[in-house]
Amino acid sequence: MRLSLKANITKTEADTLDKILKSAGFHNRTEYLTALIQQTIYADNTIRPLPPSTETWITTIRTAAQTQDTIRTTTIQALDQIAFPVIAMRGGKTALRLLRHEIEDYVLEHCGLLPEPDDLEYCMTIYQNTKRTELIRHRTEQLAAEHRQNNNQHP
Repeated sequence: MRLSLKANITKTEADTLDKILKSAGFHNRTEYLTALIQQTIYADNTIRPLPPSTETWITTIRTAAQTQDTIRTTTIQALDQIAFPVIAMRGGKTALRLLRHEIEDYVLEHCGLLPEPDDLEYCMTIYQNTKRTELIRHRTEQLAAEHRQNNNQHP
């Protein structure tokens, strides 16, 4: 598969990169980017050994991605455990406003990390999209029960 990438670098940076790549044994930028991408994905030095600073950078990027995945998964679990009824009845923004601290505490307790405010909003969007049917069902059941109760109280 062919993938086009664009980098915003100066002419001087491009020339410097080409010199470094040639010295490192890469025939062109494509060969280097392919190795870098595969290294990032597979974390394997079988393609070409990379400089230690590049290895460290790749490891940092991979760790950050894994950390984000952990935070998102745990945040969605927190929304299920803590906020589902509020989201269903009053919406995601209200749920975050009312339950933000409880959700953050849950995430911190279960994965040792605190989500960023943007992470919470992003997870809420994911949650509302993926749980739409369950949220609508819950809201409908609650409103129908309330309606039945009100009708029984007024003969």
